[in-house]
Amino acid sequence: MRPVMLFMGYAVCRVSAEHGPALLNLFRRQGIVYSPMPSDGESLCFGCRLSLLPQLRRACAASGIALHVQRKGGLPTLFWRYRRRLGLGIGLVLFALVMTLGSRVVWDIRVEGNESVELPVLMEQLKACGLSIGSYLPSLDTDQIEGRLLTQSRQIAWVSVNIKGTVASVQIRELMKAPGQTETEPTNLVAASDGVIESVKLLSGIPSVKVGDVVRKGELLASGVRDSSAYGYRISSARGEVLARTEHTLSITLERGQEQKRVTEEKILEKTLFFFGKAIKIAKSTGSVDRNCDTIKRLEICSLPGGVALPVSVLTVSARAYELETVVLSDEQLRQSAYEQLGRELTAKTAGATLLSQHVSEQITPQGIVLSCRYVCTENIAEPLPLEVGQ
Repeated sequence: MRPVMLFMGYAVCRVSAEHGPALLNLFRRQGIVYSPMPSDGESLCFGCRLSLLPQLRRACAASGIALHVQRKGGLPTLFWRYRRRLGLGIGLVLFALVMTLGSRVVWDIRVEGNESVELPVLMEQLKACGLSIGSYLPSLDTDQIEGRLLTQSRQIAWVSVNIKGTVASVQIRELMKAPGQTETEPTNLVAASDGVIESVKLLSGIPSVKVGDVVRKGELLASGVRDSSAYGYRISSARGEVLARTEHTLSITLERGQEQKRVTEEKILEKTLFFFGKAIKIAKSTGSVDRNCDTIKRLEICSLPGGVALPVSVLTVSARAYELETVVLSDEQLRQSAYEQLGRELTAKTAGATLLSQHVSEQITPQGIVLSCRYVCTENIAEPLPLEVGQ
C-alpha cells in the first residue's frame, strides 16, 4: 500500500475471477489507478483511492461487474469513525502539529553552575542575549550568545551553551571574589604559598617581584601604594595574577576497618514531569522516611529514536534506606580506596592550577594505609590583603 493511499484513504475491493478482463478494460477506459493485492484464484483483489470508489461502483454496475468492498482504511476513515469524538481528533492533529513545529524551537533551558546568580535573573539575561524558550533553533548562534552574556554580566567568568535536540544546556562559572573584599577596597597582593615566580600579570598596582624570584608565603607580590613626586602617595587596589611554580604534600590515611552502607530498601518519594519548561507533580509519597537514608535524584530525558532529545523529562526523587556495617578491607581493596580518595582530594586542591608532576609513596600496616603525595603545579598565588589606611 502506497503512503499516499494511506493519507488520502483507500478501499480494498474484490470481484470474481471471470470478470477480471472486463475489470482491467474498465480501469483503462476510466483512468483508474489501482494496486493489485494477493488473491485466492477464485476472485481478484485490488486497492484504490477512497475518492475513486463512487466512480468505480457506477462503472462496474454499468458493465455488469459485481463489486464487493471488503474494507476501508486510511486517515479519512479513521476521522469518520471517531467523528463524534471531535476533541480526540483535534488533540491528535494538534499533537502532530506541535511535534512537527516544536522540533525547530527551544522547549527547555537547563542551567548548571549558578550559585550566587539567581536562576530568574540568569534566564532574563539569556533572553536579552537571544536565548529563551521558544527561540527558533536554526537562527541561534551559540558563540554570539556566550559573548553577549559574558559582556553584559559582571558575575559570570565563563559560559558554554550547547543545543541538543530541543533542549539548551547552559553551563556557567561565576567570578570568585575574596571574602570581605570589595572592588574599591585598597589592597596589596601577597603570596598564598611558597613558590618560584613564572609570570606577573597585573591589572593595577606596583609589582614587587619578577619572573624567577623565589617567594615565601605572605611575601609582598604587588603593592597598592603608588609613590608620585608630583602627587605624593596614592592608595589603590592591587589586582591581577601572579603565577608561580609551587610544591605541596598531601597525605591520605585510611584504616583497614571501614563502615560501609548496605541498602535495605528504596522508596520513591515523588515524580515530577517537566514539559515545555513547566513542572508537573505526577506522584508523591506521604509515608515517613527512615533516618538512615540517602536521597537520590534521577533525571530521565525522553528522546526519539536516533537520540534526538525531546523537551520532556521526568525527575524521580527516591529515598534509599541503608544500614552501616563494618568491613575489613584487603590490601588491594585498601589500596584502591586510598588512591581513589587521593585522586578526589588532589583534583580539588589543584582546581584552577596546572599539575606538573606528582610522586606517591605508600605504607601498608595491619591497621591501614598511609599515602604521601608530593606534587608540583603552576598556580596563581596572588592573595589580596586589605591595606590599613591611617586617618
